[in-house]
Amino acid sequence: MNADFHTTASSGVTLPASIKPGDTWTQALTLEGIEDLNGLQIPAKNETSNDCTAAGIESVTVPAGTFDALRFDCQTNTDIMITMSGNDIEQTIDFTASNWYAEGVGLIKTVTTGSGLDSTIELVSYTIP
Repeated sequence: MNADFHTTASSGVTLPASIKPGDTWTQALTLEGIEDLNGLQIPAKNETSNDCTAAGIESVTVPAGTFDALRFDCQTNTDIMITMSGNDIEQTIDFTASNWYAEGVGLIKTVTTGSGLDSTIELVSYTIP
């Protein structure tokens, strides 16, 4: 499958420049385009919203080391709409992600749960030029 999507609407903030515990922020994003599934052109639209809250600084150990990192939790809702053979098909995916950012390093860990998307991503190594 190949997909060609374009952002048609965007509002809010992906990640604030300055965050302190208790801060909240939101982001909404609409992607529209065509999915090519074995030569079948399928119009599609994805609407995603994120509601995030900064929890606080935690000590986190990942393969790259131990860091004091700001944890923030985001609830994500994605509505996927496709049209096949004149029929509209909708699917909703909801999941929660906890993210840890270390100052001067960036994202060091993400734990995602929900809608069968359970995963953990950890920083293995990094260099600062």
